[in-house]
Amino acid sequence: MGDAPPIDGGDDYLALPQDKMLQQCSVDYIRTSGPGGQHRNKTETGVRIKHNPSGITTRGTERRSRLQNEAEAVKRLKLLIATQVRRNVELPNSDETVSQRISTILPTKKQRLGPNHPNYPLGLQALLDLFDAYNGSMADTAKHLHLSTGVLSKLMCSNDIIFTAANSVRKAHDLHLLKKSN
Repeated sequence: MGDAPPIDGGDDYLALPQDKMLQQCSVDYIRTSGPGGQHRNKTETGVRIKHNPSGITTRGTERRSRLQNEAEAVKRLKLLIATQVRRNVELPNSDETVSQRISTILPTKKQRLGPNHPNYPLGLQALLDLFDAYNGSMADTAKHLHLSTGVLSKLMCSNDIIFTAANSVRKAHDLHLLKKSN
């Protein structure tokens, strides 16, 4: 899935704090165009980060602060790793850690983590890994998670990041793509 090769331990990358994550990356500071007033582009506040183990690259250029742009780029990098790096999941008895991570993003959980929470990529990657292990089958994945296919479908279509990643998994298994209902 995606351009990134399968990597064992991809979740270890997602659990790293920002400083440890940056140690695995090539970081370039860049000037970019766009809004920001007269002080924009006077210094190299934009950040381009390439995660060396996976080859995934992202940028942070929205802010006038290099540190804020770096933090945004690392956050994006973790989401990209979660959606593009697949890990093997042993079925039918995937380990308990995987189930706990997935449960943090499920809509049935009262303390559900949203996309802005730092641990969201861990749950997202675990869900997509399980979905891939079931060859993109909504029914089998939903059954494993004790959900209805409707609830799982709603989660998969809840934002563009999950929707695109889920369709990439389905495409890799030669299945019809999911469609968003209006």
